[in-house]
This record gives sequence, C-alpha cells and structure tokens, in this order.
Amino acid sequence: MTYYRENAAFLLQSPPPTYLLTAYWEGKLAAVAELFPSNQETAGIYNVSTLASARGKGIGTQIMAATIQLAKEKGFKYLILQATEEGINIYKNQGLAPIWSLHKTIRKTDFSP
Repeated sequence: MTYYRENAAFLLQSPPPTYLLTAYWEGKLAAVAELFPSNQETAGIYNVSTLASARGKGIGTQIMAATIQLAKEKGFKYLILQATEEGINIYKNQGLAPIWSLHKTIRKTDFSP
C-alpha cells in the first residue's frame, strides 16, 4: 500500500503519464514502444515491436533512442524493461545494461471445466 500512497497522485494525473511512440516506414506503421512510469523516478519500456518486414533497417534502434530520449526529457532517472533474445542487442547498443536475468517457464494448463 505504501507504493500506491506515495505514487497515486503522479500515476492518476489527467492525462495519465503513459506514452506510446510509433515509427513509420514507407507510409506504414512499422514499430511501436511504450513508456510507462512506475513512479516519478522510474519508467518501464514495454511492448517494443517492429514488423518483420521492417527489421534490419534501424527502425527498432530509432524508436528505442526516441523512447530513451523522451524518458530523459520527462525526468526519469531509471528505466526498466524485459528484453527478448532478438532485442537485447538494440538495448545494449543504446547504453542499457542488464542487471539481472529472468528465465520464464511456460506451462500449458487446461482451464476447461
């Protein structure tokens, strides 16, 4: 509860402090990234995606650079994200460094009655 008491006013601003960045290639939406604040100092970068047909053109690198720049402009001191094997080098090339690693385990579960 302390987290919400300390951060509610910031997180419940109107409009909320969430940003969706988009990149276009040849007139079509090619990549997206979301900057989502956790508190006044920390924001997460989520849902970074580039169309397969737009990969290898620097678009993912550019949208990450724009997202990091926006975070700096908004005054965030820390960034968090979850990287896939495909995207880890883009983040490293932007100066982000892994501080810990999470390995996910997926278990198929049948939820039918």
